[in-house]
Amino acid sequence: MSESELQEHKKMAEGGAIKSARKLSFYYGYINLDDREALKWLTTAAEQGDTLSQHNLAAAYLYNQAIRDIGKAKYWATKAKSGGSVESQSLLDEISQEEKDKPPKQ
Repeated sequence: MSESELQEHKKMAEGGAIKSARKLSFYYGYINLDDREALKWLTTAAEQGDTLSQHNLAAAYLYNQAIRDIGKAKYWATKAKSGGSVESQSLLDEISQEEKDKPPKQ
């Protein structure tokens, strides 16, 4: 992706273009290898109501140890499921099992 294309996608994503936000997330996650930027754009797409991005963000919070946050994983998996993501139920099942297995606070 050229610098001008990158800037155009950023402008579009900031204006609410979900596909551009998703492209930026992919670009930074797999091409440019900037996890912080990838997460930023994935979150942008998820906040704009993109069910696939919501599911992927939930998975990131569940499986990526650098940003692991069960509460955020549950939030985004629930949003994705409410939006029609059948796959998100498996994330919710894993989260539920982890919550059951977690020792009580002392």
